[in-house]
Amino acid sequence: MSTAVDAPDAPVTLRPAGDRGTLTIADRVIEKVAVAAAGEINGVLPAPTGGLGRVFHPGRQISAGATQPGGSTDAVELTLELSVRYPLPVRTTAIAVRRHVSERVLQLTGRPLSRVTIAVTHLTHPGEERPSRVQ
Repeated sequence: MSTAVDAPDAPVTLRPAGDRGTLTIADRVIEKVAVAAAGEINGVLPAPTGGLGRVFHPGRQISAGATQPGGSTDAVELTLELSVRYPLPVRTTAIAVRRHVSERVLQLTGRPLSRVTIAVTHLTHPGEERPSRVQ
């Protein structure tokens, strides 16, 4: 049994933003959004872990660190470490990552990135990529 509900005729009025409360988005959330956005760019791959960790734990990740400069409450500085698929141009790929990550973080969190530092720590050759596991 379903019941139809009529929409109210009068528009809903909201109290001023300052009276409704606050929204805090943690730096860790911004890092996760940035990592996901970086992974959306063609040729960007998770960087391999180093040393023996690569042998025993071959997991890869795009790592990110977000900080708020000075006393700023809105602007965020972000550092990304990633791998680029060889033979793609590293500089062009890094520019595309920087632009896309900045747009996605602003779009999804409302927080602007004042600085995006990208460290390409590895070039991944086609034979080096691991096929995804099906579970």
